[in-house]
Amino acid sequence: MADAVMRHQVKLAGLEKIVRVDSAGTGGWHQGETPHEGTREVLRRYGVSDEGIFARKIEHDDFHRFDRIYVMDKSNLKDVEHFARKHQIVPSHLELFMQSIAARNYPLEVPDPYYTGEFDLVYELVTAGCTAILADIIKSSHNQ
Repeated sequence: MADAVMRHQVKLAGLEKIVRVDSAGTGGWHQGETPHEGTREVLRRYGVSDEGIFARKIEHDDFHRFDRIYVMDKSNLKDVEHFARKHQIVPSHLELFMQSIAARNYPLEVPDPYYTGEFDLVYELVTAGCTAILADIIKSSHNQ
């Protein structure tokens, strides 16, 4: 869901030529599948496309292809840190997705709606997180 929302926000900001968005999981259970129907239903309601989004597992090259890697919860953070150590990678930017806005009455972790069924809550959280991350990307690009 965060992938689709971030792509949508990047497109609205006219930054799709300079900001690349992708998502990957720490497990390969749903590899190659489209987003869950609950996710797709919420995205449709808000006019956000999920076209071209398929589940995949994080890869070694992701640490080189992307300047920033965000994870939804502490369990994913632990898994990605373990993956990086195993492959002798020092991530340039790895943090919890909600880290920058958690102090503003948002939780530090995003629940997995696949298990909780809270697709609307997750949409609200990832929209707030994407907005903050995109603002930080824009701010950082102006400071370079």
